[in-house]
Amino acid sequence: MAVFMVPLSLTELLVANGEDSSSSSMRIRSSSDSPDSKFVDLTAMSMVQKNQHVQMCIQLLAHDDAAILTSSQDVFETVISATVAYQHIPDMAKSLLVDAMCSNLSVLNATLMSVSAADDAETRQTNRSALMCYVTFLHHILQEGQKFNSAAPADATAAAAELVAGKRGAKAKAAKAAKAAALTEYDWPMLRAKTMRALASATVVDLQSLFSPAPVDDALLTMLGKCAMLLLEDAPAVAGKALREQRADVWRVFSALALTHANTQLEPVAESLRDALAKHEHVAPLLAELCEFATLEFGGGDSRLFTRLCTSLAAVEDSGDAAPTAADTAGARNAATFLQECAERMPKLVASNMAILLPFLAHESYTLRSAIVGVMGSIVAGAFSANDEASVEDGPGGPMARLRSKQHVLDLLCERVHDKNAYTRSKTLQVWASLCADKLIPIGHWNHVAKLAVGRLNDKSSLVRKAAMQLLGTLMQFNPFAPELPSAAFATTLQDYTERLKAMEADAKEAAKKAEENIWGEGDDEDEEDAGDDVDEDSDGKPKGSLPENIDGEIASCRALVASLETAHSFTLLVSQALTQVVLPYLLTSAVATDVVEAVSFAGLALRFRIDGAPAAFRKALLLVYSREMAVRDSLRMQFSDLYFNAPEGGDVEDLPVDQQSMLAYGALSGLLELADGCTAGELAALEDVVALLARSTDEVPSVLYPRFMTICWSVASDPAIVKVRCPDIAFPSARKTRQLALNVLASAATTNPELVMEEADDVDDALCGLDDKWSVLLHAGFGEGARPGDARCACRVVTELARSCAADIGDAGSLFGAQVTVSYGAPGTPGTSSWKKAFHTALSRSELSEGSYYATATAVLDAAFACMPNPEHFMAAVLQEMYAGLEMPAASEEEDGGGDAEVSAMRLSRFLYVLGHASLNQLVRHDSLARAIRKKAASEKTGSKKDEEDSLAGVTGNNVQQLEMEIEDAQRRADADMLLEDGSSAIGAYVPFVAQLLSKCRSSFTYAPLRNSLALCVTKLMLCSERFCRSNLRAVVAWSRDAPESSVRCTLAVGLADLAVRWPNAVEPYTDVLYARLSDSSTRVRKQVMLSLSHLILCDMVKIRGNVADVARCLADDDAEVRDAAKRLFAEWAKRGPNNVAGVALDVATTLLTTNIPLDRYRAIMTYLLSFVEREKHVSSMMERLVLRFATDDSTRVGRGLACCCALLPPHAKALKALVDNLAAFKAAAASDSECAASILEALLKQKKGADKGGELKGELADKVTAVEDHLKQCLGLVDEEEEAQEEEEMGGDKENEENAGATKSVAVGSNLEPVASPLVQAR
Repeated sequence: MAVFMVPLSLTELLVANGEDSSSSSMRIRSSSDSPDSKFVDLTAMSMVQKNQHVQMCIQLLAHDDAAILTSSQDVFETVISATVAYQHIPDMAKSLLVDAMCSNLSVLNATLMSVSAADDAETRQTNRSALMCYVTFLHHILQEGQKFNSAAPADATAAAAELVAGKRGAKAKAAKAAKAAALTEYDWPMLRAKTMRALASATVVDLQSLFSPAPVDDALLTMLGKCAMLLLEDAPAVAGKALREQRADVWRVFSALALTHANTQLEPVAESLRDALAKHEHVAPLLAELCEFATLEFGGGDSRLFTRLCTSLAAVEDSGDAAPTAADTAGARNAATFLQECAERMPKLVASNMAILLPFLAHESYTLRSAIVGVMGSIVAGAFSANDEASVEDGPGGPMARLRSKQHVLDLLCERVHDKNAYTRSKTLQVWASLCADKLIPIGHWNHVAKLAVGRLNDKSSLVRKAAMQLLGTLMQFNPFAPELPSAAFATTLQDYTERLKAMEADAKEAAKKAEENIWGEGDDEDEEDAGDDVDEDSDGKPKGSLPENIDGEIASCRALVASLETAHSFTLLVSQALTQVVLPYLLTSAVATDVVEAVSFAGLALRFRIDGAPAAFRKALLLVYSREMAVRDSLRMQFSDLYFNAPEGGDVEDLPVDQQSMLAYGALSGLLELADGCTAGELAALEDVVALLARSTDEVPSVLYPRFMTICWSVASDPAIVKVRCPDIAFPSARKTRQLALNVLASAATTNPELVMEEADDVDDALCGLDDKWSVLLHAGFGEGARPGDARCACRVVTELARSCAADIGDAGSLFGAQVTVSYGAPGTPGTSSWKKAFHTALSRSELSEGSYYATATAVLDAAFACMPNPEHFMAAVLQEMYAGLEMPAASEEEDGGGDAEVSAMRLSRFLYVLGHASLNQLVRHDSLARAIRKKAASEKTGSKKDEEDSLAGVTGNNVQQLEMEIEDAQRRADADMLLEDGSSAIGAYVPFVAQLLSKCRSSFTYAPLRNSLALCVTKLMLCSERFCRSNLRAVVAWSRDAPESSVRCTLAVGLADLAVRWPNAVEPYTDVLYARLSDSSTRVRKQVMLSLSHLILCDMVKIRGNVADVARCLADDDAEVRDAAKRLFAEWAKRGPNNVAGVALDVATTLLTTNIPLDRYRAIMTYLLSFVEREKHVSSMMERLVLRFATDDSTRVGRGLACCCALLPPHAKALKALVDNLAAFKAAAASDSECAASILEALLKQKKGADKGGELKGELADKVTAVEDHLKQCLGLVDEEEEAQEEEEMGGDKENEENAGATKSVAVGSNLEPVASPLVQAR
């Protein structure tokens, strides 16, 4: 009987012409040699004939005997004909053929389930052949089906491209319809699943008994493995939750081959799986699932497949088959994914094979090293029990052994923090954070891990720094010590328990000593007996002097508590150190956005846990509200929301009950008050802007400030004592500060969301504490009984912001004077009524206030009056008239005597001038705001048709946009000019002659310092309003800015001149040098303010810097750090505006500064910074040439040293080197006369030479010139003689050494027992 042997391919079964077909194996007979052969070529047949042939195959396979396929040669040849031509038969026929073969194989498998070695040999032989034949045929069908499945999408794409190209003929449509029909009739995924299920059932058969006494045919097992591998390598065939059953069939095949037939198939299966893992990305998680299935479900704990696969991976790496480079390959990434998946699925199994995986820590691929780090984290989380630490049992697999393994893994994780790759270091820190979140870090490792994180905050990679901050934050969030971590509390508690422990230990030692004396004491027997009768037992029946039963337990508990407190105290100090020494000074101001984002999050988290230094750090973080990075601002917004405004357990605050919302609002106010206490002026402004940012509401991001919080702010503003009644548990420092904070919050929120601020609460009477409305609250809070100046300022600020945010009812440009600004919230107490006018008037007339309080209050009141009143000119006219009438101008004799009346009159005059100047400035701002409002209104009124903005504006005004703009500008110009009219029509212009007279005659005679400051402010503000007044008084202001003895007056006038340069550039342009001269002022305050003002003017092209740039450059070496930083920012920003800006003026600065008395060390610092912007070759070469030529024009030592210093600071370029060596004659004399100058030129030469040599440009004539110049400079420095002497000594030493070596060699030749003697020079060397 013929036996079927598994071929490599079906074509091997074909008997060639002339070949003997009478062998014992089943083959396909050749039709030329065997006319009875049933094998036919279906490719040449018609579709009808192919269908008929397949139908005949199905009928033959429908026999009761499933082994009919190999029992009859005719059946075999008929079926193999259809199998070989599988791709060419109709789709329906394919489905029928696969169904028939799978059904027969399933029946055969059921038959073989009961086979045994004692069965008939011929029957077993037939069944073996049938099984191998079915497996071979189905493998061929799988191969062909997979080809069709991968080609079908490509054909569909080609058809789509054909349609796009325009080939829409009938033939193309017919082909598309045929293809669509084929795809609907031929369901290959279903057939593939059916085929794999039948093949998987074959692995359940007892093949050992079927093939007994011979071993199982390796070809059969290999063919089964190939079938499973075909599906594993095809992602759509096995990936996805819907294909879980199909994957189980594949896993069953692999598991059976690897475990049931491990002797022959374990290693080949592992190698094939390893190769698939290296080639296909989707295989990694599937392979982990296979290992889990093989170990837990199929093998019942047999882990040989996973172990062999890990060994195979390690063997490939050790053998060098993988590229031994740092480049990360796809195979390494897939292996990393596989190991991580296995560790998550089977942590204990991976832990038992950790010795195989540890060598991967030395692999060049950082992905593999990172994967092993992740594996170790999964092992710690899943392989080691939390009860191991409490157990004392030991053994190979006992808890103590597992504890030692865990300790080893933790030590390895600590080492990986210092990996050479940033990704691995970051992954290690992330693993530690995950372990911390799962509460798996032992208390003994807590501070060690914290130290590792603190050390990585200075890492060069931002990725690692980010992970380090996240790890520290996780350590704080999941700390086992306390919900808050102030170091002082832990230090106090630690000291108390340490003293208690010492006392307990001392008591225990004393008790033990007494007990020992009672037991071993000496004395007479009678005395001992008497004593024994007396002190044998105490009242509790215990022997006297014995230790309490629980004393050891109490001491142990106290020791554990002390150790825990020491760990907690050390941890708080570590976090505080990281916050104050790394995060605050470096990461919070980093140029990398991710550093800043994480630093803000870390500072917010530290503030939540009350870490030392956290409030100061978070106050600095408030300044980031002005950052250009949206991510930074969003991070600050989120942290601020989490700290003060979000619900404690998440969710929407407005969903909470009203009582909880109120308590949350009071807590937020308390937190904001604590944060604001200690803020600088800049930080307070940033805090206000943060609140405004939180109040802003858009379609994408709603407001963080909820209505109940705003209601509580109104309640506190109306009566700050309410906080002690409503929430006695929350500490508020004082009622005044609490009220001012509430008012400032309302003002900040009103800048971006006035509707939220003015939203009516449900309990209006309760919220406003009985007052009529919110305007009445502001009036009562700022100007009511007992109100302080600070309260008035805060209330006025709320009024100002609400009025600015309200809509304006404005007519056309012609009615600019009559424009009425009306507040949209028309309550009876709306600002502008008599009560508010009276309050404002009273505040401006309060003479008992100190100077600082009065000026600040007057500023706020005037801003509020001009923002909310319909006609503030009438109000200001009355105020100014009353204040002017109250002036008492002193006589000359009284002013010289310094009498009290003169001092009072000076104070009133100072306040009058301040109010006059600020009122004029507010009026000017009012004109600008009204003009903007008119433009905005005109632009917002559309004509109805979709035209551009110009057409819509023309539709509104009846003219074009240019005419409208001209009308607005003309009206604004007339309004500004009429503001200072002296004919009595202007409330401010009536006092202009008085101010001009004070400026020209009395500015130097005033002895009251605030009066001079007020006069300077008033004059500059009035000059901003009128160009005529500016031109008539500009010369006096300039002279006063030079001669004023007070730095405050000089600073005020300098800043005023800068503002005038923007307002009236033509008038101020001749006096620009006065501004630059103030950069050398003796006052640091003046220099800083002038530097900031000039920076703005220069960057806006309002003043010229050329010709005065040396004055600005001197500030780069100023004694004050803020002035230096401002100058550096100016030059850096100016260099960004154009590459030639700084490079064009660097030479002028270099030569101009040398004519001043600036020290050379400061000169070098200035030029070092400026020349860092000179980078282009043409700039460097040009400047080098011009610097060198300057040596010939000035032979002074100072100039020579400065020029040589600049030459040494220039970057290397070949043309610059040529310019240097070509002009040797220019600096030859300077180098010969001054060694320091020669040394700097030599430094420049060597620097340029090194750069040219690196670029390969140092050759030929240029090299000779460089050598000549270098020799000349060395000769000037006296270095040539020393080098020649050293060279001569070396040559002489070499000659002497050669002579002695020659003599020694001769001695050896004469007598071999003589050793050569080296010269002393050789011995010394």
